[in-house]
Amino acid sequence: MNARGLIPLCLLVLVGILPARAADKLTLQLRWYHQFQFAGYYAAQMKGYYRQAGVDLEILEGRPGLPLRDFVLDEPGRISIGGSGLILDYARGQPVVILEPIFQHGADVLISLESRGIRTPADLIGKTVADRLVSVDPFPGFRGALLREGLNPDQVKWISNTWNVDDLLSGKVDAMSAYVTTQVQELKRRGIPIRTLSPLDYGIDLYGDVLFTSAETARLFPKALRGFEQATARGWIYAFEHPEEIIDAIEKMPTRRSKPLPRDLFVEEARETRKLVEPDLIPIGYSNPGRWERIIELYKKIGVLPPGDLDTGALFFPDEGQERTKLIRRLLQILALLTFLGSIAAIWILLLRRQVAKKTQAVQEAMRRAMDQQADAERSNRVKSLFLANMSHEIRTPLTAILGFSELLRKDDLSAEERANYLRTIERTGQSLSTILSDILDLSKVDAERLEIRPAPVSLRALLSDVEAVLRLRAEPKGIALEFRVEDSVPDRILTDGIRLKQIALNVAGNAVKFTERGTVTVIATSAGETLDLRVEDTGPGIAEADRSKLFESFSQVDSSIRRSYGGTGLGLALSRKLARLLGGDVELESSVPGRGSVFRVRVSAPPVASERATDPSSTGPLPGLGGKRILVVDDCEDNQTLVRIFLEKAGATVRFANHGEEALALAAEEVFDLVFMDVQMPVMDGYAAATAMRERGLRFPIIALTANAMQEDAELYRRSGCDAFLAKPVRQAELLEAAARALG
Repeated sequence: MNARGLIPLCLLVLVGILPARAADKLTLQLRWYHQFQFAGYYAAQMKGYYRQAGVDLEILEGRPGLPLRDFVLDEPGRISIGGSGLILDYARGQPVVILEPIFQHGADVLISLESRGIRTPADLIGKTVADRLVSVDPFPGFRGALLREGLNPDQVKWISNTWNVDDLLSGKVDAMSAYVTTQVQELKRRGIPIRTLSPLDYGIDLYGDVLFTSAETARLFPKALRGFEQATARGWIYAFEHPEEIIDAIEKMPTRRSKPLPRDLFVEEARETRKLVEPDLIPIGYSNPGRWERIIELYKKIGVLPPGDLDTGALFFPDEGQERTKLIRRLLQILALLTFLGSIAAIWILLLRRQVAKKTQAVQEAMRRAMDQQADAERSNRVKSLFLANMSHEIRTPLTAILGFSELLRKDDLSAEERANYLRTIERTGQSLSTILSDILDLSKVDAERLEIRPAPVSLRALLSDVEAVLRLRAEPKGIALEFRVEDSVPDRILTDGIRLKQIALNVAGNAVKFTERGTVTVIATSAGETLDLRVEDTGPGIAEADRSKLFESFSQVDSSIRRSYGGTGLGLALSRKLARLLGGDVELESSVPGRGSVFRVRVSAPPVASERATDPSSTGPLPGLGGKRILVVDDCEDNQTLVRIFLEKAGATVRFANHGEEALALAAEEVFDLVFMDVQMPVMDGYAAATAMRERGLRFPIIALTANAMQEDAELYRRSGCDAFLAKPVRQAELLEAAARALG
C-alpha cells in the first residue's frame, strides 16, 4: 500500500478512536432577574460561543429567594452563581465546586438615608441593619469592616434582608445591604440622598459573582465545563465592548420582574459592572488561591467557620494543567496505535509542534500583557508617591510662613510697618495655599468632565491688565521687564469664561516670570475671526527637546532640579491646556531654544460681542451692607464663628450662633432670622439634615451652605437638602457679603 492509500486508513483509525459527540446540555440558573449583571452569559449565547465550545446552554432567569444551591445539587449538568459564601456550604459538607469568580470585587454595599448620619462603620453600632441570610450565610464584608475598625459586630442588630428599599425609606431599618450596580443607582435616580459603606474602603475585598456547580457535574462534564468557562470569558469581553447591543437584548427578554427597569439604569449598571469585573486589568475568571485563603480566615474571625485548617482540595474545579495532562496521555495512546504509519507520524508531529508553538506564543503574549500591567501599576505608584511628596512640600511651605509670622505678630515690640508686612505675607501665602488646592480641585473636575464653563461678555484689555498687575509684583523684584500688548485686531469685548481665561493667562505667563532670571517676558494678544491668540515670549532657560513631552503632564516638571530651584506643583500647564480645550482652543509650546527662551501660544474661541459694559471676572465694588438683618451662623468651629461674626457685624448685621443642626433648629423655632449660613459636617446633626428639617417645618429664609466640600456633586446635595447656594471655604469677606446680599435680594 502506498502513502496515498495510508491517509484514508489513518483517518478511519482516528474516527474509531475519537468518536464524535453531541454538544453537552448544561443549565445556568441566574441569581436575579434579567439585567446587565449577567451580560456575559447572554452575549456568549447570542454570538454562538457556547455552541462553538460544544455546550448546549439553557439560561434561566432568577428571582428573590431562589434556593440556588439546592437547584445545582438536585440534578447533574446544572450551574449557578453564588458568592464567597460557597466556602460555608463546602465546609458544611455540601458537594459544591467553584468554577471561577466573574466579579473580582463584591457588589455588596450598605446603604442608608443621608439623614441617618451613617458615614463610618462606627455609626452602625446600636443600629438595625438588614443583611442577607443572617442566620445561614452572613455576609462577611460588613462584619469584617467593623473588626478592622476595632468594633464588635455583635453590637449591631442584624436582620435578614428582604431586598425591599421601602424597609429603608420607612425607617424599619437604619441601613441595608444592596447591590452597587442596581439598588444604589435606582435610589440615586429617584433623587433620594443616600450614603454608602463599602467593605473595600476598609480593606475587605471579596469575590462577587462566583460560578459554581456540583461535584457530580464536575466529574461527568469536565470538558463541557471548560468550554463553558472559555465561552463565558469571550461573552464578557463582547458585552463590555458592545453594552448598548446587550442592553437592547435584555429589554426584549421575557421577565418575571413586575415593572421593567428604565434603560438609563441598565447603562449605569453596565458601567458599575465593568468596575467590578476589571476586564482591562485581570483575565476574566481569574481566581487567586491566596485570596480565597484570606476569605476563609475572615469567616473564622467573624465566627461562622471553626478554627483550624479547611481542606479545599475538592472545592475548586481542576485547572487547565490537569486537563492538559489528560490530553497528552490520550495523544500518546493515539501515537502508539499509529506507529506503523511512519510517513503519517511525521505529519502528526508537525501538527503537534504547531499547536505547541501557538500555545507558547499565547503564553508569552499573556506574560507580556501581565508585565505591561505591572509596569503601568508601578508607574502609577511612582506618580502617586511623587504627587504626595510634592504636595507635602508645597502645602507645608506656605504653612511654615503663616505659622511663623503669626507667632511674630504676638510680639509687642513690632512697628506698625512690620505688622503690616507680616500680615501681607500671611495673606499672600494663604492665597498661595488656596491656589494649590483650587488647581487640584479644578484638575479633578476637568478629568471627571464636571467643570462648568460659563461664557459671558468680557473685556480682554481689563482682564489682561489685572493679570499684568499680579505678575508685575513678581517680576519687579527679579529685575525682569514685563510687557503686555493688545493688538488693534482684538475687539473690545469677547464672549468667553473670563475666570478660566484669566486662570490660563496667569498660569502660562506666571510660569514665564517664574523661570526667567533676566531679560523680558512679553504677552501679545491678537485676534482672527472668532479666535483669540495669546503669545507668551520669555528669555528664560528654554526647554530641551527630550523634556518637551513632559510639559503638559499632571504633577510633572522637566527635571527635579527645576522643582528644587523654583518650586511648584507641576499642575499649571496641564490644567491650562485642559481649560483651553474646554474653551475651544489649546495651549502649545510654539518654540524653545535652550539658553535663549521659549514661546507659548494660547488659543481660545472668543467671538466678539457688541460694545456694551463687559464683565470683569475679578472686579469688586464697595462691600454691601447688611444693616438690620438677623443672621444665624451654624458652625462647630469656634474660629470660623469668630471670623464670620466679624465680617457680618462690620456690615451691620445681628449675628446668632449654633454649634450643630439641633441647636439651629431650636433657635429657628424661637427667633426670626433673615438668612442662615450652614456648615455641612458637624456633630449631633449635620447641615444636610438640618436644612432638610427646616424646609419640612415650613421655614423659608435663605440658607447658604458654608463648607470645604466644593465639588459639583456636593453642590447638588446641598440644593436637594434645601440650601439656596453654597460658598467654598476658605471664604473672603467680599465673597461672604456679596453672597448674603444676593440671597437677601
